[in-house]
Amino acid sequence: MFASPRIYTEAIQGSPGWLSSEHYAIDAKTDGPQSRETMLGPMMRALLEDRFRLRAHHETREAPAYELTAEKGEAKLMAAKGGGCAPFDVDHAEPPARMHSCGVMIRSLRPGSPPVAFYGATMADLARGLTVLLDREVIDRTGIGGTFDIQLDLSTADMFRRAPRATSDADGTPPATDPQGLTIFGAVKKLGLKLTPSKATVEVLVIDHVERPAEN
Repeated sequence: MFASPRIYTEAIQGSPGWLSSEHYAIDAKTDGPQSRETMLGPMMRALLEDRFRLRAHHETREAPAYELTAEKGEAKLMAAKGGGCAPFDVDHAEPPARMHSCGVMIRSLRPGSPPVAFYGATMADLARGLTVLLDREVIDRTGIGGTFDIQLDLSTADMFRRAPRATSDADGTPPATDPQGLTIFGAVKKLGLKLTPSKATVEVLVIDHVERPAEN
């Protein structure tokens, strides 16, 4: 099974082509026990700045987005079962045995399992998961509160699409996906919800400088 990160996938601007095609193995040690959040945050950034000479900054820009809204009538959502998931903990990514992390998107190729599922998820959690699956930020405009157990019947291609976030048009706008043929839109519609193209102010990571690392 595959769990998505519980964060927005940031748009990246200014990255050279090799950044998305070359792969590196990182073997690093800490001086003592560190939290997962620290290792994947400030410590990872320090390593990238040292070995890749990475220099980057954040900007806010207007970019294509999708608004998640409710169709006319009631949304077809199943209330979350009590005790059916464990609160997400970044330092313990794996939940207790036989439980899922609340609000985290789960992708599965296992026969009999839903292709994409959320347990104990809010509409904001669903929007975050859809952002990972699409090439734009998805903004919750449903006005629906509470937590739900949600299943999306998606094709394998749409479950693991590689969104073109590392490339951009001449104006810096990530290219949009043509929704025709994507099962994501139909799966969302079955829930009584709708994805509508829009624009939003989003946070973008801009790479100012990066180099291939020297050999050890």
